[in-house]
Amino acid sequence: MTSEMLSQVADLLSGALSIHHAVKNVILCTREGVVVAAVSREEQIDPRLLATVSAALTWVGGTTLRKVSKSSPSSIY
Repeated sequence: MTSEMLSQVADLLSGALSIHHAVKNVILCTREGVVVAAVSREEQIDPRLLATVSAALTWVGGTTLRKVSKSSPSSIY
């Protein structure tokens, strides 16, 4: 099972890199902003980029939850 999951992650990262030549880095994160895997066209990915992505996802998640908790239900007629 672990090897199957790792294979799926590798396929996902590889597929994302092959979308367009302008895509230089692909970072896979959890909803909580934890970086799970990363791949780069360059030799090494900049660790500052990983930290920035992780921090941004954490901030967005927190911001979204605060907005959802303050909103009221709505409906479309």
